[in-house]
Amino acid sequence: MPVSATKAAALSLIGGAALGAVACFVFGIFGLVRAQQEASAVPREGSILADITRTYGSGTTSAGNQHGRYRCAYSFFIGASIYHGAGCPDEGFDDSISGLLRDAAGQAQQLRATVYYDSNDPSFNTATEFSVLSRRDARVGWIFIRLGGMILLFVAIGAVLALKSTSAPAVGPEGTLSFTASAASVTEPEQSTPENQKFLDDLRRQLRGESEPGE
Repeated sequence: MPVSATKAAALSLIGGAALGAVACFVFGIFGLVRAQQEASAVPREGSILADITRTYGSGTTSAGNQHGRYRCAYSFFIGASIYHGAGCPDEGFDDSISGLLRDAAGQAQQLRATVYYDSNDPSFNTATEFSVLSRRDARVGWIFIRLGGMILLFVAIGAVLALKSTSAPAVGPEGTLSFTASAASVTEPEQSTPENQKFLDDLRRQLRGESEPGE
């Protein structure tokens, strides 16, 4: 593969890895910010019983959702106001074979369980305690940030190796290194003057033991 094509492929790979690192940092920072919000709500945490409905299917839920296979929704009253939330509790639903078969058949399961909310803003609520969610989200956030740092390290190493490979001297067809000489560094030989030529001719004749013409 030509050097230019190799360099282009290396740069493309490095660029894709750099974008992956940026994505990891974004997800990691989002997780840490979310964890900080949940941790700040711990002192104001309130709890209330709510009817939670679980249906089988993909969807974004809070913790304890068995890898996103279930979607849970609930609502509760604080005073005269109703609030809604999404997220499955860590336990309480029927996860036996019969329960899983009902889930697969599209039958929703009902569970009355405790949900947690921020007393200053009940719209910020979850089916899992804020302290548990905070630790969980912080752990996931740091995993993404460390992964992004590792990818950036590999990107830096790859960039250095790519630069070294493209700046190496070319190898000739017989395995010899070939370099391009600079035109400015090459000087033409001095032109021979008549005086110099006469001196050289005299020197040759003396070495041969000949005399100058006319003698």
